[in-house]
Amino acid sequence: MSGKPVKEFSEEAALLLNSYPWPGNVRELINVVERCTILSLHKVISAGDLPASLRESNPQAPGSVELKSLSDLEKEHIRLVLARSKSLEEAAGILGIDPATLWRKRKRYHLA
Repeated sequence: MSGKPVKEFSEEAALLLNSYPWPGNVRELINVVERCTILSLHKVISAGDLPASLRESNPQAPGSVELKSLSDLEKEHIRLVLARSKSLEEAAGILGIDPATLWRKRKRYHLA
């Protein structure tokens, strides 16, 4: 241990840490926590103490997410599943619906 007093993260910093995808896995998380603990001059580590790359990679902060209707979300999800599936039957299986239901939804949403 470094002999420094125990620190804590502000709510905003904790939200950023929780929402970051951590492409470097646990080692990257440990590195960031150690860096913040060593370099922060305050007992509470704020979002400003986090590396800029972590702060900037989280553009969808609470309240900034575009809200869509359930119908729009369903249409987008069906479109993505269809694009990644080899057949209508496979897509229907992934979606958990009957192929005939998927066919009707494709027609309703004008999806090829």
